[in-house]
Amino acid sequence: MKIEDRPEWLLELAAAYAGRARELAAKGMPKEAIILWENRALVAPQLPPELDYCALLLRQGKV
Repeated sequence: MKIEDRPEWLLELAAAYAGRARELAAKGMPKEAIILWENRALVAPQLPPELDYCALLLRQGKV
């Protein structure tokens, strides 16, 4: 991705970040999950925030 920036690759990476963030949140690792959600937003800013991320922020008192 550093050499060739393809939108479909970025969307796949964003999906991978979301999946891993959900796994970490389920394991009781909210700080790590929030970091991955933030990385997802950096990779694909055109995507809206997912409800899982918003709920995690609310539970952590970050909103």
